[in-house]
Amino acid sequence: MERVELLDVLKEAVDLQMVQIQQKGLQLNWDRAKEAIAVQADLAKLEAGVPECPE
Repeated sequence: MERVELLDVLKEAVDLQMVQIQQKGLQLNWDRAKEAIAVQADLAKLEAGVPECPE
């Protein structure tokens, strides 16, 4: 377990899905929090748990 900035993980997940979202004619709007949100997590497992955008 390590300290993980949750907003960084969320941004990476959004960035990975953005092309598929746009290809489907969708738009994703989200406002990043102004304060950091840190959690204790296994980063590898957290990143592996991000599902693909459904078809």
